[in-house]
Amino acid sequence: MEMQRYGVLRRMLKIDDVDQQILKILEGDGRISYRQLGQKLGIEESTARKRVVRLKEKEVIERFTIDVNEATLGRTITAFITVYPSLKHADEIIKKVVNFDEVIESYNLSGRCGVFLKSTFGDMKALNDFIAKIRNITGIVGIHTCISLQTIKKSRVRV
Repeated sequence: MEMQRYGVLRRMLKIDDVDQQILKILEGDGRISYRQLGQKLGIEESTARKRVVRLKEKEVIERFTIDVNEATLGRTITAFITVYPSLKHADEIIKKVVNFDEVIESYNLSGRCGVFLKSTFGDMKALNDFIAKIRNITGIVGIHTCISLQTIKKSRVRV
């Protein structure tokens, strides 16, 4: 099976059950030692290390990172903001909005969906100020904001 990513045709890597378990364990604790990983899986430490290295080399694992609990930093409001740029200004608008500090994630969506942003805020005034900042960008046709009431599922790994 082949897929296209970043304009490059690649073969999709088939991974076995052990690799899938490795990904799930690393999602929960990216700092786990190879020894502990091997123990959890019932395999040798060296085998666990080789498998993780292979998953990194094959770009299944792109990087090890952290998840920040935004609420502990006082940012308890999560907003999903769709920005609708005019076609004429789309590229420059995308470059501007994705570089705002408030933006945690951003996606350029197909169809009439615009640019989708995920942001967190300490209060409604901060959210309002951010929306005003976006409105001041030349070429914005519209903005749609949804506020998250509850996170139901948060996962990075689907195997």
